[in-house]
Amino acid sequence: MARAVAGSRPERGKRVFLILAVLAALVAAVLVYAAVNRGGDDGATSSPAMVDVVVAAQDIPAGTRLTEDMLKTAPVAPETLLQGTYTAVPPLVGYVARYPLAAGEQIAPAKIGLESEDEDALSFIIPAGQRAIAASVTQVSSVGGLLLPGDWVDVIAVFDPAEQGSSSRKQSVTLFQNIEVLAVAQEAQEPLPPAQTVNKSEEEGETAGEQPLARRSQDAEPQPNATTVTLALTPDQAQLLALAQEEGKVWLSLRPFGEEGQVELGPASLVPFTTP
Repeated sequence: MARAVAGSRPERGKRVFLILAVLAALVAAVLVYAAVNRGGDDGATSSPAMVDVVVAAQDIPAGTRLTEDMLKTAPVAPETLLQGTYTAVPPLVGYVARYPLAAGEQIAPAKIGLESEDEDALSFIIPAGQRAIAASVTQVSSVGGLLLPGDWVDVIAVFDPAEQGSSSRKQSVTLFQNIEVLAVAQEAQEPLPPAQTVNKSEEEGETAGEQPLARRSQDAEPQPNATTVTLALTPDQAQLLALAQEEGKVWLSLRPFGEEGQVELGPASLVPFTTP
């Protein structure tokens, strides 16, 4: 009998050890599960990093040309970020709101940029304060018909007083210098939406007034049979061009690529030049 009791003690010890091991494993599993869940909760409740984007600083009616004081940057949550939003104000200055914008509303390309049906609309590429006006040309008066949209020209007017019954001789004068060609015949420059500066610093963005409104189409070709060239002029210049076309003929002189500003004219060119 004593031997039977003694033999049962090792078996009992093994069972106790096994039970303790199972309990320890269960406790460890519970602790790991709790730690994982706690870590997941912390990640879910932590605030994501906010993103600074351009928003309307005030209510902006449709058709309004944007100025710097109408816009500002403000932090927004990533989940509310609109597609293609901007992080710098300067590239948007000068563009026109297509739709009404509420104060605090994010500025997205579709609200100030171009829709696909507007790609051929000339009005979107006219610089602020200027007008598009067509000049009547021939192949000779338009640099041999080699002008392309996006070129820059000087405008020369030639007058024949004899056509007005005067005995004076023909005269020519440079009306304007450094004038942008918007279109040749019906082929115009392509309008550009504002440069998207999302994920760029403000220093990397374009500054106000530097970003072009349009670019020459990659497949643009000379139009030797074109009878009109559309120019970007101020309202006063447009009036003078219209008068020059009524009273004489207009010639276009192509400027070298990259040359800007006014060319100093010699004394003989400061007044109308009379043919001998």
